Amino acid sequence: MLIKDLSKLIEKLNYEKKNSIKNGIYLNRGVTNPLLTSQYQQFGCGDWEYDDEHLQAKRRTILKSLNKLTGQYEDVTGCNFNAGIKQGAIVEPYIQEPTMTQVLSNTKTQGSFSLQASYLSSHEDSTKISDFWSSWRKYWTAYSQNTYYANWQSTYQTTITQYTTKYQRPLQIGAKENTYYVVTKTTTVVERNPIITKNSLKLSDDFMASVEAQQGYYKDSTFLVSAPYVQFMANNYKPWQGTCLNYSIWSGSASSHGHSYTTTNSNYVCNGNGDYIIPQP
Repeated sequence: MLIKDLSKLIEKLNYEKKNSIKNGIYLNRGVTNPLLTSQYQQFGCGDWEYDDEHLQAKRRTILKSLNKLTGQYEDVTGCNFNAGIKQGAIVEPYIQEPTMTQVLSNTKTQGSFSLQASYLSSHEDSTKISDFWSSWRKYWTAYSQNTYYANWQSTYQTTITQYTTKYQRPLQIGAKENTYYVVTKTTTVVERNPIITKNSLKLSDDFMASVEAQQGYYKDSTFLVSAPYVQFMANNYKPWQGTCLNYSIWSGSASSHGHSYTTTNSNYVCNGNGDYIIPQP
């Protein structure tokens, strides 16, 4: 009976040894130990590594196996991020706390705005010339200008609000208090109220709001990244190179190159350009 029991024990140990090799359970120096169970357990080890950008932390892992004689867990692998027979890392998300809101300021301001733009128009003019033998007409191009205006005033109720969110990181082993990753965001919301006194330029509300924003009056965070404002700054804001403010025009004169000769005379000059390209109304 004793021999039979001993044979069963040897057979059991050989089986566990073979199974431990199959499952990759080794002690230091790569030597298998038949006293370790083939059922191993993964543990976290080392410090947490914080990844604030992705609001999570990761920790190395280690495999341990229970020693049947001592009842203690013994290391099977090193403490690392290597994956394979174990998980490479333990990942734990940060815990988000309620966002705190603080109104930093609430003010009322106003601004007055005036735009002017002139546009040329032309027509063909002529005069009849006669001599003793015949008569004919001489032609030239005559210019005129049309000047348009826009005048308005806007008031702004500006609220600047700060939002603070704390993210609790996993507690380090041996530490007594958690650390936090703090995100602070400030937004500026503006309630805009324009009063238009003249708009023969037929400016759109987006165009007028963009002028106000470019001049530093309208500071709404959302509008400053909106498509109308981005396009305005790219296509319409041209300091000292905008639409002509007004022209000087002098009378045209006919060409002296014979009968029915037509010429386009340079008989105008722009006296100054504004800061904005303004479409002709």
